[in-house]
Amino acid sequence: MVELVAGHDGAELRGLERGYVRLRDVAALRVDGNLVGAFMATCLSPTDAYERSARIDLALKRAIERGLEALYKGVEMASLSSDEAKRAVASIKLGILYAGGDDAAILTPAWASSIMALILGREFQRNLGGVRGLSIGLAAASARANIWGLLDASHKLMEKAKDGGRRDPRGSFIAFDFITSGSFSGASADARFRILKKRKLSSQPLPIEPCGKRSLKELLSLVMGDCEDYSELFKRAYTLSRIDDERLVGGTPLEDVEREKRRVKRIREVIGKTLATIENLTSERVGEGWDLALLAAHVFARRQIARLEGKEELLEAYKCVRELLPKRLGKGSLLSDADRLIQILGGGVL
Repeated sequence: MVELVAGHDGAELRGLERGYVRLRDVAALRVDGNLVGAFMATCLSPTDAYERSARIDLALKRAIERGLEALYKGVEMASLSSDEAKRAVASIKLGILYAGGDDAAILTPAWASSIMALILGREFQRNLGGVRGLSIGLAAASARANIWGLLDASHKLMEKAKDGGRRDPRGSFIAFDFITSGSFSGASADARFRILKKRKLSSQPLPIEPCGKRSLKELLSLVMGDCEDYSELFKRAYTLSRIDDERLVGGTPLEDVEREKRRVKRIREVIGKTLATIENLTSERVGEGWDLALLAAHVFARRQIARLEGKEELLEAYKCVRELLPKRLGKGSLLSDADRLIQILGGGVL
């Protein structure tokens, strides 16, 4: 069942049994409204309370439907196949554990999860007239990972996202994580969140949209290119997560698929090289020395950009990494956030 939610069809499931198809990744999304209790406490009458309750419930369900509509269009554009688009939508509908009021738990194919989170956070807020947003936790791993551990991790990450929601209940916030192996749980997600935050390799929880600071929307734009259309975002993510097979790629030329995969892999490689450079600059892993090394890495990235004229793929990767690094002493970076987002978008294929 989880393999179907992850995006495998019948042919791929048979390939999994024989060992010649790569196992896809699955993601757990947990969402909850920001300070909805406080919002309901200001109701002036039973009628007002009923209306607000209905609006909240409809806001979430309409946001989910908006995401599914965009997913269908995006996959259909990429694959030129309505059957492939229906399969993608069915995999998410199959993974809806519950959705009601201001909260939901949804299992999705990993490649679609971050864009679905963007849509839920943005559309819920818009459907409520901007008075409340969502806190979103996203945990992704192999489809064979312990599903209860994955749900536990997504719940813990949602609690981390609520830190942002308490400061600004009108905005939507997300915390996400990804593991390639081992067990996932709320405790392990919490421990890694704290370590990466302390080392300033993560800036989570991130706002969904730009509001004068870094956001999930900005990260997606850096990795996949700037785009406001939900369907186009799904199309690009679908292309990234395809196995090299014409039946699956459909209308997207294989050379375009390979070029896009090389581009995002190059970004991950440059992130790794940048981290190695930072670690070579200091023996400290936290503190002032580490902060100075992070700032120096920004200078290193700018130096590489100046030297790499004519090498477009590498140049683009360093330009991306430059935007992930802090520009002032003591500020956090997005290095780990971008690295994990790319792995999530790859869906187990990259």
